[in-house]
Amino acid sequence: MAGGDKSRSNDAGVESGDATEADISVQSDGAYARRNPKISLDQPNGVYLETEDVTITCTVQEMIMNYYDKAVCIYKDNQVLSRSPISKQGERVMFSIPAFNHGGRYQCGYCSGISQFFSPMSKAVMVTVAEPLRKPLITLDQSTGVYVVGETVTMTCAVTGDDRQKTFNFYKDDALQSSRQIDTNVNTGTFPVAGRSSKGRYQCQYGISIGGRHLTSPKSEAVTVTTREPLKIPVISLDQATGVYAVGETITMTCTVTGDDRQKRFYFYKEYRQLISSPYITNANSLTFANTSPSHSGQYQCKYSIAVQSRQFDSKQSQAVAVTIADPLKIPVLTLDQATGVYAVGEPITMTCTVTGDNRQKRFYFYEGYRQLTSNPYITNANTLTFANTSPSHSGQYQCKYSIAVQSRQFDSKKSLAVAVTIAELPEPYISVDSSAVIRSEAVTFNCTGPRDNPAITFYLYRQGDANHYGLKPAASGINYVTFTIRNVDHSEIGNYTCRYEALINGRKLSSAQSDTVHITATAHSEKKHVPLAAGIGSAVGMILLLALLGVCLWRKGKKQSNMETRNAVPSGDLINENVTYAVLNLQTKPNSHCQRDTSQAQSEERTIYAEVKL
Repeated sequence: MAGGDKSRSNDAGVESGDATEADISVQSDGAYARRNPKISLDQPNGVYLETEDVTITCTVQEMIMNYYDKAVCIYKDNQVLSRSPISKQGERVMFSIPAFNHGGRYQCGYCSGISQFFSPMSKAVMVTVAEPLRKPLITLDQSTGVYVVGETVTMTCAVTGDDRQKTFNFYKDDALQSSRQIDTNVNTGTFPVAGRSSKGRYQCQYGISIGGRHLTSPKSEAVTVTTREPLKIPVISLDQATGVYAVGETITMTCTVTGDDRQKRFYFYKEYRQLISSPYITNANSLTFANTSPSHSGQYQCKYSIAVQSRQFDSKQSQAVAVTIADPLKIPVLTLDQATGVYAVGEPITMTCTVTGDNRQKRFYFYEGYRQLTSNPYITNANTLTFANTSPSHSGQYQCKYSIAVQSRQFDSKKSLAVAVTIAELPEPYISVDSSAVIRSEAVTFNCTGPRDNPAITFYLYRQGDANHYGLKPAASGINYVTFTIRNVDHSEIGNYTCRYEALINGRKLSSAQSDTVHITATAHSEKKHVPLAAGIGSAVGMILLLALLGVCLWRKGKKQSNMETRNAVPSGDLINENVTYAVLNLQTKPNSHCQRDTSQAQSEERTIYAEVKL
């Protein structure tokens, strides 16, 4: 059934839109007057979302005779939308339509399809259709959602494409947060993180008032807030507790955190300037300066960071430690009083540790190999060390170093270059003689043998332990013995004989102790042995006798001392292998008028005169 802007009845011609309950229109039979039906909406303010349904209720307010073909019609902007039959007074007829695209002015009235019967129209109600509110987006100022106790969480509720004035609400675990934390006039919420109680799921929504109806948006997706205890303050330490280093030394500083086993990244600072790893060496929580210089002096700090759910947390910086770089100590020089470093057993050794260009007070240390030598039982005097009585155990490599105290730190120099000490133990040689009983005027041979491990260069023969050697001979290469031969032995050669040798060890000539002694005696010639000798020298006898007589006379005249020297002197050729034959003349006592010889004196003096005949 169609209708215009105004509805009128067929008889009275009254505009239905202007009718009131007091208005009466007369039907053709004149039986009853009619009152307007009453219209109402399920949403009193008439505001609906596009997704909602509009429910319109039309209430019958009068008794209508003959309800046959009677109905209630609903009108939108004076156009009939729908009709529904009625049966009695007070009946409520409900119409439901989707709100989408159905905003407008609505009325209801009685209607009949047969008689064109219309009642006056009800008052109009307005239906306003609003778009549904969009779901807002909640964000955190810390995208990871991880916060440290003491920080502030700031969350923002954002709506795009809607400039109307809004109010915002925030929820934690579906519980609405109080206005003390939320400013509902803006789209941000601020919460101080006090501890674990701040962790949870957070959402937001917003509301808008339209025509007296308050509309709220769906809740946003949730964001999760996680709280962590603040990072501990690390402790920085140095491998040298005093913080004093020498130029060229290595500095290692360590950043330590206790009670936190999580993986960390450490950072080091000098005077608030972060040190990059190059040219330094980093290893987890340590930083090493491999070769220090004076520029490394200064204040150092460290801190560390931990990644939690993609967020990096930085600790506060540690307390500062001070580094001081001191000049390096020089390397000392160790010297020996014997430049070759070779000493005989029992010889004293004095070694001196020298440092030039440093007048500071020092303390010196001496080492044999890696063993430090204590002052006892050695003799120390500042930078010298003396071994008073050496033994083979003192052989070895020796070094020295010194120390200086700087700001409570003792600096030790590097050790000196090593010097070698060799303690030579030359065993005494072995001496032997071919015969201990030697016949006068014949030869005797001594054999002197040295050790093979210290080849001798020279052998010496001694008689009666005399300080001056009796003879010497160089040793042949690769031979450890020599022979000494004394020819024409007489009473002056009898006695004890020893020998010794000299060896060249590492550039130094050392002498062995003397050997044990061997003793030789000289016995007289037998007559049988002397006759051939006298015949052999023939014509020389007269000359020898003449010389003997002359010698006796000189002796008788007080030349005793001269004759004794002649007697005791060893011919230079006695120890040399030459082809020399000696004639020995023993004078017999024969008194005469010119010279008297004391037989007992002559015998005691053992006077022998040599005559040399070279063949």
